Amino acid sequence: MLLHEILARAVECWPEREAATCGGRRFRYAEMGERVRRMARAFAARGACDGARVATLLPNDHVHLEAYHAAALAGAVLVPINVRLNAGEVAFVVKDTRAARPAGRKG
Repeated sequence: MLLHEILARAVECWPEREAATCGGRRFRYAEMGERVRRMARAFAARGACDGARVATLLPNDHVHLEAYHAAALAGAVLVPINVRLNAGEVAFVVKDTRAARPAGRKG
């Protein structure tokens, strides 16, 4: 079973069960599945498919988890970048992994 299939199966079998909690927020599998599908479409619209690398600079929260599943669903490879790295280190990781561009959370 592939990573994106695991979440799809959980959405199918347990849509109302809790999938994740973060900062007092609770996400059901159905909700997380929809958020992941939207993110996957956004990745694909920006060319992140067919093994392309997607660099993310995200805190360790539900969005980070969703990004893993979304990249897999889009057919991309997630390159998580540690938020504690300085600008030079981030640039090195992006260049070294040949990620198209880093993507972070807006707002």
